[in-house]
Amino acid sequence: MGTYDHKQVISDYANGKITAEMAVGHSLQHIDKLYEAQTATDASHRELRAKVNGLESELKFLHAEVDRRQKWQAEIDRLQTLENKLTALNVTVYQMKDDVDHLQARLSNAGEAASSAKN
Repeated sequence: MGTYDHKQVISDYANGKITAEMAVGHSLQHIDKLYEAQTATDASHRELRAKVNGLESELKFLHAEVDRRQKWQAEIDRLQTLENKLTALNVTVYQMKDDVDHLQARLSNAGEAASSAKN
């Protein structure tokens, strides 16, 4: 920053090594460099803010997507449970049908046996 370090300029002026005009000149150089640094910092800050804003937007989108997928998963789980219960009910109905068929066969056989015993 400038020809001399700012502390060195102050020290040299205080010890009479440089004139007031020289101290002011070096100080102005330091002020110019500080404005340049501040301008660069401001630009960098704006770039970083834009990146952070973009990341925040992306994070909100991803959070909404996760919520949506969790709701879908809950619905899929509910449907899977219903499908499992329907399968169990179907098995029970087939078992009952088999039981009814066996009972009808036994009744039929018993009826035939009773008919042939009468004859």
